[in-house]
Amino acid sequence: SLLQEMESIYYRPRNGALQKVFVSEVKNRTVFRFQRKGSNESEQDDDDETSPSAPPKNVSGKVISLYDQCMEILSNYTHCFESLIDFPEDFGKEIFEKALNKLGGDNENTKKTVEIYCEAYPESFLPECKLTNMMMINNYEICLPFIISSTTKLDLAGCQLDDDHDLLGQLVHLSMLEVLSLAENHLTDRGLRRLLLPAAGGKQLTKLTYLDIANNRLDMKAVSRINLVNSLKTVVFGEKDFKLGEIEGRLKSCFRLRKCPRFEKVETLGFGSSLLEAWAEKSKVKPNQKKKSDGFYSKPQCLLVVGSSKTVATLSDGGRNKLMFERIKVLGEVSNNLKTNSAVKRKVDHEENVTAAKKVKVFNSAIAGGNEFEQNLLSLYM
Repeated sequence: SLLQEMESIYYRPRNGALQKVFVSEVKNRTVFRFQRKGSNESEQDDDDETSPSAPPKNVSGKVISLYDQCMEILSNYTHCFESLIDFPEDFGKEIFEKALNKLGGDNENTKKTVEIYCEAYPESFLPECKLTNMMMINNYEICLPFIISSTTKLDLAGCQLDDDHDLLGQLVHLSMLEVLSLAENHLTDRGLRRLLLPAAGGKQLTKLTYLDIANNRLDMKAVSRINLVNSLKTVVFGEKDFKLGEIEGRLKSCFRLRKCPRFEKVETLGFGSSLLEAWAEKSKVKPNQKKKSDGFYSKPQCLLVVGSSKTVATLSDGGRNKLMFERIKVLGEVSNNLKTNSAVKRKVDHEENVTAAKKVKVFNSAIAGGNEFEQNLLSLYM
């Protein structure tokens, strides 16, 4: 065989162990081949004689371009990037799409990759996020707080969060967050305290302006703590969470009821949403097989329905109406707005007067020019 015709030499790299190298002459060229680990010459001879050579990685028959090969290599080492700031977003997005199947685990490499992309592309990676899968939130406790680090609108409604969930402590560090919905969870005053007390006095969550805490298990202590967050401009409660008079009494000095509310609707946006979809797919619970019937005379399942379908829909949707309270503007803010409006009005009036004066001047010059032309015309006939 070919290996038998080769002469062997021993080679020792600068930092490494001694290695055996086979040397042969092929078409007036010297060829060096290293011995495969875990095999000797006889095993290699048997492999060469009996087994066919391993197929190459690219078996499609098409030549892979150098650009695609580079992108594939980069997608394998996204966690090794130092930074992508000022790197073209189109190339960064393409590398991220190729790396999706390699970012499925909740580990340090995935966390590092997500952190790099959030830092480089905060406005396009994941500006809005809506999470409804409790299994995914629990399975990705390392990476999830970092993928939403650049999110401005976050919806966690109906995620079954309780007071002890670790995600509540991570929400405080979202410096870009403006809109947050925690509606329809299992939060009490103890859980909301973990969010509001660190944000009191503008220490954390300095950009948070909208908070939805409807349909939780809150008490009046939680309502009182809302006044401590200076950045909040809008707070949403459930219609049946408290009595209207009690809420107005606790928020009277800072907030007032808005009669025509406009609630925030959050949808998942950005090219980072594809990674969330991959995580959600991996976190799906396999459905149990349907139980076989007990026999030909199996008992049918009975559903108790009270009234018509319209009545049932009304009962199921009952208690989900919401009340919106908006912050009352302080007298200083109102006066500043009035000063700004008056200054703008005076500037506009001044500009109008200047424009009118210019028009009058142009009109007078036109008249003067016309009289001079007529005099010159009459002088020709005199």
